[in-house]
Amino acid sequence: MKRYAIYSLALVFLLLSITVATTQEQSRTIVMKIGEKIATVDDKSVTLQPAPTIIEERTVVPLRFLIDNVFPKDGSSVEYDTKEKKITITIPDISVLKAENLSLQDENRKLKQALADCIKNAEEGGGGSTENLVPPIKFSKNGVDFTLVAIVKEKNNLRLDIKIYNKLETKVRFPASLTKMIVGQEKLQASDWDPIFSSDIPSGAERSGWVRLPLKTLTGVATFEFTVWPKDVLLYYTFQLKVNLDQAIPTSVPPSTSLPR
Repeated sequence: MKRYAIYSLALVFLLLSITVATTQEQSRTIVMKIGEKIATVDDKSVTLQPAPTIIEERTVVPLRFLIDNVFPKDGSSVEYDTKEKKITITIPDISVLKAENLSLQDENRKLKQALADCIKNAEEGGGGSTENLVPPIKFSKNGVDFTLVAIVKEKNNLRLDIKIYNKLETKVRFPASLTKMIVGQEKLQASDWDPIFSSDIPSGAERSGWVRLPLKTLTGVATFEFTVWPKDVLLYYTFQLKVNLDQAIPTSVPPSTSLPR
């Protein structure tokens, strides 16, 4: 931070046309005229109090106007010492502001790229599908390993046993409520799910749990649709697994607690 002590209530400038560089790598042009209370900042009119003047062959302009239009708005401050009649202006280091701005621009670029990737995934059908397999079925995408461990017939439901491993550096959410089973033209939404899927999956962590769907059919091919949401992007992606139920569902029913946590 830079501090300037000014022992006058006005700041002296020799030039009335000033070009100021900002942290966005743009420029700002300020034009003032002696005796006139209207100045321009980038061609926009601004009222001055008082007007610029000349005192003892020096050009004097209003300090408040310069503070509002020249110095950076973030981090700048003005203090007035009534006893000493001294004004102290604190200005942040412009190089630091530029570095922070460049960092934000880089993060914005990464976010835009991630968003573009998600939109591309959606346009391509949600991330792909794997057809006619029998669990365990593993699907990997964008640093997340998703495994459909087993499909189990219960009294009134199909229970999907699922394991997710997060290899990303950020958290991942598995919104189990969005899980669907597609049979013909009908889509069946998940009716219940393991509470373990209610929270984010940290980087490097694995979660195992279950999702229940209404029991519709036990024969033929069914499509199961799953959703994964990396938390550093705005959009989630979906993918589908087409499973041969005739071969996938075991004749004996293991308890739902058999799946390791």
